This record gives sequence, structure tokens and C-alpha cells, in this order.
Amino acid sequence: MSVIVYDPARLGALAAQGIADNPLFLFENDAGSFAVPGGTASGGPVENLLTDATSKYCLPIGGVVTFSTSAPITCAAINAHSFTGATVAVQYDAGGGTWTDCGAGSVTCTDNTAVMWRFPPNAATNWRLTISGGPSQPAIANLWAGVEMVMPQRFFRGYAPPIRPNVVETVTNISDGGHYLGSSLKRRGSAPPPAPFDHVPDAFVRGAEFGRFMDHHAGGDPFFFAWRPQTYDDVFFAWRAGDTIQPTNSTPGRRAFQIGMRYHHEP
Repeated sequence: MSVIVYDPARLGALAAQGIADNPLFLFENDAGSFAVPGGTASGGPVENLLTDATSKYCLPIGGVVTFSTSAPITCAAINAHSFTGATVAVQYDAGGGTWTDCGAGSVTCTDNTAVMWRFPPNAATNWRLTISGGPSQPAIANLWAGVEMVMPQRFFRGYAPPIRPNVVETVTNISDGGHYLGSSLKRRGSAPPPAPFDHVPDAFVRGAEFGRFMDHHAGGDPFFFAWRPQTYDDVFFAWRAGDTIQPTNSTPGRRAFQIGMRYHHEP
């Protein structure tokens, strides 16, 4: 299962604002200038981290991937990796090459699903992901960092988080006599009912940040999404499914809309 971990100070700040469990979207990735001090294995160049593809892996040697950011960040996340059994952490250069944990601590992965770290705004520009233990040759496709957009409203009903893939296509072979011969997997993923938001303040919907997200979603570009980040560890790498976001009038000063998403699941 996916994991979300917090710096206690960040969780306390979110709780004080009453938004610790509000849905979030990390859609603007500020991580860049990736490098692997130990080099990469054949077929897994570090440049693969510059794409959003979940099938193009970087194969780091030595358990360290460095990256830079251009502005303060509050979040980092990984997806499409092979870190089962490995302990991973996000650290920043506090000056003079002194690497310091982001504050949210390390995570020992029990599978290859998404992991997210949330911490107070940090203006450091040099960061790294550390990987210890686990497979002899780790692989990772998605390494993001930035500032997550926190929605001003939670939702409770009408949403079915995909505990397991809920869109599974198979090919089943049946004999002329009606006997079951076997099945093979063709494609799998998840596309639950759209996330329902029904009373979002008009000022938020018309704001610059949500406007950028609407364009991002409309273009089919991916993002990380967590629907109840304090209560559940459900965090997904997702992209648009179905219609664009189309806010409508709900109550005075409020807007209603749905966000359709397709979620990545490891094959």
C-alpha cells in the first residue's frame, strides 16, 4: 500500500488550519537537474527521471539520486519504483554538504506503490533521495518535489478509493465444450468514480493555482493525488479520465465540479 509521512510541525500546522485531511494534488514538479553519483546501470539513464512516463526507469547505482529545486517546496513523492524491502528517505543539503532529513523520516517500502513526504516550506535547493537495502538494482521512474495544492473541501460519499486495481481487462480461453482453459492479463489500472467537490469557494476556483491545475488536468498531464491524507495512506499517481473540470454554480459563492482520474498501478 502507498504511504504518506509527515514532519510533525507540518502536520500540526495543517491541523491548526483544519485542513490536515483535505484532498491534495501535487501537479507542479519542481525537481530537476537529476544526477546519480554512483552512475546508472545499462538501460536506465538518469534522464528517464525527466519524463513523466511510468515505464521509463532510472537504474541508480549506489543508492543515491540527487536533484535540485528552484523554489521552496513542501512535498516530495515517488512512484513506479522497485523499492520493496528498501528504506528510502528525502534529504536536503543544509550547507557545506551536510545532508539533513526533510523531517518526515524514512519509509521502509512493503511494495512498489507511491510514497509521499510532507514537511514545512524548505528553501534548500539541493536534495537527494537515498535508498538502502532492498533489491540489488533499484529502479525508479517518477521522483517529484514541489508544493501541493490543498483543496478547501473534503468529500465523504460518492468516492470509491481503489484499494486494488478496479479496471482489469483479461482474455479468457474457453474450449468448444465450454471448459475453462485459462486467462491472461491484458491491462489493469484504476478509474474510480470522479472525485466529487460540491461546495468549493468561488475565490479558490477562480484563483491562479486552481486555474493552472485545470489546464494541467485538461491536457492529460499527470499528478499525485491523496483524498484523505491524514486518515488514509492512499496516494496515487494519476492523470485525466473523462471530462475536463467544469465548475458549476452550487450555492451562493460556491462551485461544484468533479475531477475524473485514472490511477497508475504496477503491472
